[in-house]
Amino acid sequence: MPGRFRRLLLVEALLTIEPSLRIVVNTADTSAHLARDLLQQGVVAYVTKSRSEPLIQGIAAGIAGDVYVDPAIDLEGAARHPWSRLTPSQKAVVIDVCRDLSNEEIAYAHGVTTNTVSAHKRQAMAKLGVTKDSLLSRYLVENGLTYLLDE
Repeated sequence: MPGRFRRLLLVEALLTIEPSLRIVVNTADTSAHLARDLLQQGVVAYVTKSRSEPLIQGIAAGIAGDVYVDPAIDLEGAARHPWSRLTPSQKAVVIDVCRDLSNEEIAYAHGVTTNTVSAHKRQAMAKLGVTKDSLLSRYLVENGLTYLLDE
C-alpha cells in the first residue's frame, strides 16, 4: 500500500462498501503498529514485500477466512510498546502536535480546553519518555508510527 494514501481510512471505506471483502495488505512497511491497526480494521493478512512465501500464505489464509501476519512483524512487541499505553486522546494530541498544530488548534479540533490538551500532551510524553515537544516527531519516525500522520 503506497504511503500518503490514508491506509486506515481506505480499508475502513472498502469494508464499509463491501463488509465481506477479504483484504490482504502487501507492503514494504514493516511497522508492527500499522499491521496491528489494519488488522483491527478488518484486514485478513499483512505481509511485507521481503519474500514471496508470506504473500502466498497470506492470500491462502484470506481465501480460507483465516488471519495471517508475516513472521517478520512483531505484533506482541507492538502490544507491549509504550505507544499502546496511551489513551486515544493522548495519541490524538501527540499526532496533532507532530502535525505542527498549536494547543489552541488542537483544543478547537477536539472540543476541549487548552489545559486538557496540555495535560494529555504532558501525560503522553511521560509515558513515551520524551522530554521535548520537538522530539515527538522523531519518536514517531523511530518507532514506525509515521503512518498516523497520513490518516
